[in-house]
Amino acid sequence: MSDGYHCVYVVDAPNPRIDGVIAMDEGLVNDLALYDVDRCVIVARKGSRRIASLFEAGVRHLVFATDSPKTARLAILAAELRLGHANRLQST
Repeated sequence: MSDGYHCVYVVDAPNPRIDGVIAMDEGLVNDLALYDVDRCVIVARKGSRRIASLFEAGVRHLVFATDSPKTARLAILAAELRLGHANRLQST
């Protein structure tokens, strides 16, 4: 939200019908089959037993809850670039 170039929705539960990257807490991941895992950035706790299964399910973007906001932003931007949804600034 801070850069002013991204449309961000803050919701109580992940909604796969909203376009773009979905950042969600690992505790909200009940069924990854509902989501395009390329769109997901998972926030996990260090030492979580679910991390290996998340990667086995195809998750490519994971940050830890203790990581800095800058690290989380990089993971979100990486997922966005992977999808080809990155907002590009136009030169004027």
